[in-house]
Amino acid sequence: MGLRACVGLCRADDTDPCLIDTDDDGVNDGNGQGSQLDLCPNEGPPNSAAGELLDGDGCIFLAQCSDTVDNDNDGVTGFSGGDASCDTADDDSEDTFDDADNDGVGDGDDLCPGTTVEQANEGVDGDGCHVDQLP
Repeated sequence: MGLRACVGLCRADDTDPCLIDTDDDGVNDGNGQGSQLDLCPNEGPPNSAAGELLDGDGCIFLAQCSDTVDNDNDGVTGFSGGDASCDTADDDSEDTFDDADNDGVGDGDDLCPGTTVEQANEGVDGDGCHVDQLP
C-alpha cells in the first residue's frame, strides 16, 4: 500500500498501513500528516560505500565527500579525490580538517599519527613526522 493509499486509513494497531516502510529505509511511508512521512518511498536504503546518506524525509542524497564538489575550496574534491578532510565516502563534513595530533597534517595523510605537541611545535615533514620519528 503506497503513500497515497494510506491517507485517512491510519489505525492505532499493528495493521496500520501508514506504518509500512515500502523501501526499507527506516522511515515509514506515513499518511501525509504528522512528523514521519517518507517523501521518497521507493528509493530504498542508502549505499554508504557509494557516499549515499538518508535525510529525515527518507530521501537519499550524496555526502559532501562524494558529491564531486569542492565544498571546502581547498582545490581537492572529495574522498576519491584525496581530500584530507574526508575520512570515508559517506563523510558529510568535507570542510572539517581532522588532525588528531595537531601537527598540521590531516589524519588521512599522517604517517606518524602519534606526534607529540613538542614535536609538532618543532616541526614535522609533509607526512606528519618529526625527525625523531623517522627510521
